[in-house]
Amino acid sequence: MPKPHYLLRLLAPALMLLWLAPAVASPVWEQATWVASLGASSDVVLRGLSQTNGHGAVQGGVGLRHVSGVYGNLGASSTDTRELRPDPGNRSAIALDLLAGYGQSFARDWRWDVDVAMYRYHNDVRNMNYNHHEFGAALEYRSRLRAAASWSPKATDHRSSGLASTGPMWNAELAAEWPLRHGVSLSGGIGYNDLDEVAEVDFFFGSVGANWRWRRLNLSLAWFTTDSDARQRYTDGRADDRLVLSTVFIFGGR
Repeated sequence: MPKPHYLLRLLAPALMLLWLAPAVASPVWEQATWVASLGASSDVVLRGLSQTNGHGAVQGGVGLRHVSGVYGNLGASSTDTRELRPDPGNRSAIALDLLAGYGQSFARDWRWDVDVAMYRYHNDVRNMNYNHHEFGAALEYRSRLRAAASWSPKATDHRSSGLASTGPMWNAELAAEWPLRHGVSLSGGIGYNDLDEVAEVDFFFGSVGANWRWRRLNLSLAWFTTDSDARQRYTDGRADDRLVLSTVFIFGGR
């Protein structure tokens, strides 16, 4: 697994931009809030599918939000694709995601967002190119309930025959978080992933978990599951049920 300093090297340009921003655009900067994070997890699960197949990962990110509603995020995560079939990879690739969006609050308790995201893989030795971009929209209530959907016009996967395939994909998800006491909260979600045109499968996925926040430290333990269609389609284990422990340290805030 790549060491934390490797991720920091990839995120260094964004961190340098944040450091220089007050000097080059102070009026704009004073109306913006930035936050950064660095963490580790026992697995990385995206829409029910493991990105590391049970191996740990180091993750980092930088985000900036302006009072106008414009925001952007840059994230990086180590991956381990050695056991994924039929196109195995390596353990030193880095998944990068760059997101830009716009959102506004309304009716006091509600918020809407639209965004575009680009996903890139650095140092990836797999035969196919898995880079792609997505368009998304979300509706949120009191930061407790969130409904989101995204669509990609061209994603890459493999058909059940093992042949590589590219095509559109879309997904929808409903997630909720309920705060309790002493920094503890419960979370859960359910979603639908339609990969029929690119991987000949569509399936439901879900998760339940518990989170604890102390100052700038976040700990979470979550159970991820998919339906039988996903497990039958992905026989390499990426769709299997799994328990994931993760920790994230958040810093910044300006």
